[in-house]
Amino acid sequence: MTRTKYRARPAQRTRIYPVHLKTWFPANDSYAATVARLCILREDLYLEFLGIVKPVKPLDANSRAWRRTYFLRNSTRTLMEIASALQALRSIKRFMHYLSKQPREWRTAFDKFSSELHNSHDFVKELRNNIGGHFKLSIIEKALSRMEESRRGKLELGDDPRNSHHQYTIELLLSCLHVDNSRRSSPDKSTEDVLNIPKVLAPLNAAIVIIDMILIVYAKERGFI
Repeated sequence: MTRTKYRARPAQRTRIYPVHLKTWFPANDSYAATVARLCILREDLYLEFLGIVKPVKPLDANSRAWRRTYFLRNSTRTLMEIASALQALRSIKRFMHYLSKQPREWRTAFDKFSSELHNSHDFVKELRNNIGGHFKLSIIEKALSRMEESRRGKLELGDDPRNSHHQYTIELLLSCLHVDNSRRSSPDKSTEDVLNIPKVLAPLNAAIVIIDMILIVYAKERGFI
C-alpha cells in the first residue's frame, strides 16, 4: 500500500522586540505620532472585528445580534480614524519614500487598501454618524416615526443588573440602521442593505495587516528592527 506523504505546514513564527517608547516614538515628531496613532487604532479594530464574528458568552447575554452590532458600530468610528491617520501618513514624504523601496507587493497592498477605504468613506461615515461614534436624537426620532407596527422585542428585569437585559433595543437599533439621515434624496436602507453591512465592511479588516506593514516600514527606516 502506497502511503500518501503530507508536507507539514511551516510553523508560524512570532518575533518579540523590546520597544522603548521614547526611542520609538519621540516627542515633536509628527511621523512618529501618526504611526503611534495607527498602532493604537489597529488594536481597537482587531478587537472590534473579532467581536463581530466570535461568540463571547458573557457578551451575548442580551443577544448575539446585539454583541455583533455593538462591535460593528465601534468599528465604524475606528475605521474613520484610520482613514484620517492614513491621509496624514501619505503626506509624510519620508514614509512614502521608504515605502517605495519596499517589495512591490507591499506598495500594491498599501495602495489597494487606501483605495478601498476611500471608496467606502461615505458609507462608513454615514454609519458612524447614525449609530457609531455619534448617536443623534434626530436619528432615533426619525426611526421611531417610520418604525413598522410589527416590530417587537423583550425586556428582562432581574434583581441583579446582570440578569436584566433590554433586548428590544436591537429592534430600535435596526430601525436606526434603516434610516438615511444624509441630505441626499436617496431612499432609506432596505433590510437587505442592513444585513449586508458586515459583508461590505469585511474587506476593510485588511487595515490590521496594513498597519502592521506600516510599523515594519517605520521601524526598519529608523533602525529599530
